Amino acid sequence: MIKRTVLLSSALILVVALGLLPFRPLGATAAQAACCSYATDDLVPSVGLDNVGNRFVFWSNLQYGLEEAFYDAATSRWSKAFTVNGGMGPMASEPTVAVGSATTTTIGSGYQFVFWEGQPPDNNLYEAYFDGSWHGPIDLKMGPLGSAPSATIDMSQGIVTVVWRGTDNQIWYAYTKDGNSPSHQSWSGPHKAGWGPVANPPTAADGTSPEVQVFWQGNDDYLWHGTLEEAGPPVFGPRRLNSGLLGSQPSATGYQPPASGGDVYHVFWFGTDGQLWTQEWNPVLGNPAGSAGPVTEIPRMGPLGSAPSCAYQQGTLGNFYCFWAGYTSPYNLWEASGSPKGVVGPTDLGYGPLKFS
Repeated sequence: MIKRTVLLSSALILVVALGLLPFRPLGATAAQAACCSYATDDLVPSVGLDNVGNRFVFWSNLQYGLEEAFYDAATSRWSKAFTVNGGMGPMASEPTVAVGSATTTTIGSGYQFVFWEGQPPDNNLYEAYFDGSWHGPIDLKMGPLGSAPSATIDMSQGIVTVVWRGTDNQIWYAYTKDGNSPSHQSWSGPHKAGWGPVANPPTAADGTSPEVQVFWQGNDDYLWHGTLEEAGPPVFGPRRLNSGLLGSQPSATGYQPPASGGDVYHVFWFGTDGQLWTQEWNPVLGNPAGSAGPVTEIPRMGPLGSAPSCAYQQGTLGNFYCFWAGYTSPYNLWEASGSPKGVVGPTDLGYGPLKFS
């Protein structure tokens, strides 16, 4: 493994991401490439964390199936990469994951919900979930999707929300209140939030408040924001933030710091300079526009080979984890983690190739 540590003075530190991949995976045959169509802005692997520090990373393998690797916090070790239940595919986008609260420190004691866009002509929303064993693929309909989806979960209420860009370049969403009993899921959707035109797949983040914060790259390449009521309608948006130009779709993560009066959200993206950038956004009582913090570059992390995928560990003093595809061959999975004490990474985890060529 390659690892280095970067110390930052800002309390806004973290790092990493996965994804942005071009036309077909390294090693894929012409027949495999013809089988499955991908849009370049859909190819971002996904990370989810539970409340005890286990990290679950999913991506599409060279056969367009679902691949996973996880970090076991109890043993401080990464698993080998493996194909989930025969792959679940072929998928037409990279997956997204939402992870529920773990009931014990045993790896996988929390529910995992994975979603992706199905293949043409329907391009429906598909799901697989883990409740001790894997189930799926499940066709939730909802299509046609116009991008990879993004999923988030309210761990306390068990509300799972999935957002995506529609074929009309607007934001659409669906939700279930059955995240604590996944074998009995009942879904509501698709619902149109609007807020477009949207340039890339949106990202959704849920904290402890009864709202879902949605962020996306607009057609002007700036960061935009809107708010959904949990299991309900849009309540605010769209609003452009003072982000400067994004080079990729964003990745958002929310948490509630100890002794804090509310949630804090961090949004990460691949900058036009190939580096990792982030901006903090805070809800403000009585002002749905909230308060956007300064835009910050995480130094010496790039060039990234993809947009990032980042998640915050709930219940900690500030531990972020980000993942992305490497910039050069063999296009492995890279990780960085951040806290108010600094950023550790980037670290080459060795899984690959993740980047298409």
